[in-house]
Amino acid sequence: MEKFLQYFPNGVEQKRYLTAELPKLPFEDNKFDLALCSHFLFLYSDQFSEEFHLESILE
Repeated sequence: MEKFLQYFPNGVEQKRYLTAELPKLPFEDNKFDLALCSHFLFLYSDQFSEEFHLESILE
């Protein structure tokens, strides 16, 4: 999380991040195979290990 927060302002300037809200996202259907929710990753970082998150992605 600390590394992400360090690079986040630059990513916003480069338009690599955008603000959107479920259930309506500004992308056409089937645009992505995978989406990550940073809220889940950061909010539960104390309860779920890095391995848990990586295993969830790779399944």
